[in-house]
Amino acid sequence: MAAYSASVLVGLDFPSLGIPCSSTLVELVVLDTSATVQQLCQRLAEHIASLAGVAAGLVKVTELRWQGSTCDPDNSLDLYFGLQPRAAKQPAVVRFTAKATAVPASTHCVLRITDTTGGRANPFVLDVGSPYITVAELRSKLEAAHGGVIDLRGATLCHQDQQLTDDKKLLSHYYIQDTSRQQQITLKHGSKTRSAVAFADISNPESLKTQEWDDTAPEWRCAVKGLNVEGRCTNKNCKAFRRMVVDISHGLDETPTWHFDLIQQEKSCPCPCCHQPIKLETCAFTGCQWRYEGVKLRDGRPQHVESGDWQTAGSLYERFRGASSAYRADWERLMIKTRPAPGPAAPGTCSKCQEAVLGAGMAGGPGKTLPCGHHVHDACLVSGGACPSCSNPAAPNAAAAAAAVTAAANLRPESLIPLLKTLQAALGPVLSALKTGAAEPAEETGTRAPGASSSHVY
Repeated sequence: MAAYSASVLVGLDFPSLGIPCSSTLVELVVLDTSATVQQLCQRLAEHIASLAGVAAGLVKVTELRWQGSTCDPDNSLDLYFGLQPRAAKQPAVVRFTAKATAVPASTHCVLRITDTTGGRANPFVLDVGSPYITVAELRSKLEAAHGGVIDLRGATLCHQDQQLTDDKKLLSHYYIQDTSRQQQITLKHGSKTRSAVAFADISNPESLKTQEWDDTAPEWRCAVKGLNVEGRCTNKNCKAFRRMVVDISHGLDETPTWHFDLIQQEKSCPCPCCHQPIKLETCAFTGCQWRYEGVKLRDGRPQHVESGDWQTAGSLYERFRGASSAYRADWERLMIKTRPAPGPAAPGTCSKCQEAVLGAGMAGGPGKTLPCGHHVHDACLVSGGACPSCSNPAAPNAAAAAAAVTAAANLRPESLIPLLKTLQAALGPVLSALKTGAAEPAEETGTRAPGASSSHVY
């Protein structure tokens, strides 16, 4: 993805830093939006230090927040600028809120290190000089001072029963203070517990299914334009108990933020009937554009995944299958963003990239007019795909229909035997569970369109 320049406005409490400034905003020009949040924090700290007239390094930006959520230091800034249209003529502007700390010119931080495995250097005292260093820097100091007698591989640093799990956080974030008094750090060995959340694997395109609307769907399966988060109600007193319900609080009509953080919001998605938190399983989109970025565990190891360009959900219900373990993933981080789907493109404008559709060999590239009336570049249209704007077929399906008819005419009974055996193996445990009453209720996938009304409940 090509980088572009933009501006950020950062809200800051200057008096708390001892800086006499009437403004509460700092503006920085970002020349490369592929930079990370951590790099922006470093630039911001240098800028604040220059405003305060102090040496660089005496100001630390400890946290950056966007629309109420803490920004992951590894996130690309382009993730937050993504709500701005690429074709905007004016530079995009995004507002953050920062937490900063003025580092005293003279600091003290003495740690008493205890290794749970014992050893001749256990315990020992290490003067690290300042609580305003990162956990990674502390590990480096430990390795340099006592690397020959302690094993830091796979070790977790703990202070006051709190694990120092984020190497990019300052020690002060974990309540390690600026004091000459010794503070206890414990090295615990063993596997580090990951706070992963089981949710639909939205990085698997095979799990995305487009569904027609169902006017007879129950009241707990009403959708909204944008993101629809689905899960099971766990409230025994609710009429939707154990049913797959739709949380519509993240739709484009309900919130201006248009983003969803799975880890932070896992416990706050309400059932539409009883308003109690639901157990999340999957999500769906309609009438919007969406994309995601996250880290999922694969064979116990973190894997970064992202959708890249904006994906377009048409007028139907585009839903990820999440009930089966084959379509679930364990997420350490997952941020889903949505924005309104673009309106009809201007004549000769590509429905996907919003650039001009020109003749062959000219800037913008050759394109075509689809049966739905939208324009698209040949390079922007996936072979056999749908219109990026409305999701209608990009070409008549006569060839596919003819192939299906031919295949059906040539179908032989014996070719069904492997399929029947597979179905028998798959349905056997389910039928046995139904006999004992132990099976989960069938997953409901019928969904009512945004704005539709019905009193039918099943």
